[in-house]
Amino acid sequence: MSCDLLNGTMTVSLPEGQRTPGPIMQAVRKTGMHASLWQEEEPVADNHDTGKLWQRWGRPLLCLLSALCLGSGMGWQVLSQEHGLLALIGSATPGTAMLPFASWLLYLSAIVSGAWYVAPKALYALRTVRPDMHVLMLVAVAGCHGPR
Repeated sequence: MSCDLLNGTMTVSLPEGQRTPGPIMQAVRKTGMHASLWQEEEPVADNHDTGKLWQRWGRPLLCLLSALCLGSGMGWQVLSQEHGLLALIGSATPGTAMLPFASWLLYLSAIVSGAWYVAPKALYALRTVRPDMHVLMLVAVAGCHGPR
């Protein structure tokens, strides 16, 4: 067996005497992951199926959306505050600077779009009492948005 974490692939050789990969695929599904038999990629011109398009571009698009929402929220916060860039690092006197509602919504959108694929895996890891990096990321996001 070999794993390629960057490409999200695992190669498994069937044990002696086993003719179908069914038991291996079921074991992988029990971990919350998806297993499928290796198939050569189709040419890009033949890949017009909506499901395949979202599978291919969903993560990058949500990551881009998250980055755009974060940048827009920061920009809105800087432009709407009297002290400009000081609004991002906090006010010298506590309680004098309020976060604009539009920035708050944009930050929330960045969190939701950024955690879209992480949250289900984290919840599964918590249900099975096997914390992993997904749980760690959600805890970090929740912790950084607490009261100052």
